Amino acid sequence: MQSQNMAILSHLKSGKTVTSLEALNLFGCLRLGARISELRSLRWPINTDMINVGEKRIGKYSITVAKEYWPDYSGPVTSYELKHGY
Repeated sequence: MQSQNMAILSHLKSGKTVTSLEALNLFGCLRLGARISELRSLRWPINTDMINVGEKRIGKYSITVAKEYWPDYSGPVTSYELKHGY
């Protein structure tokens, strides 16, 4: 996984949400939709809610399913998670 993917996944796994503007500010990610697609291809159950921002509609991503439905995984994904306590 790319480091942006790992940072985004860590953020989502902590129960937070992310939009494209937030991803740009937090992770330097210009193509959040592509990163989410890559994570979904690894079977991460990422939800998309469409929200209104001014006159535009954008995706707000989250993981809303219980951890027992997450892909098999033991331990932190990255040093990013260790550093931030996820």
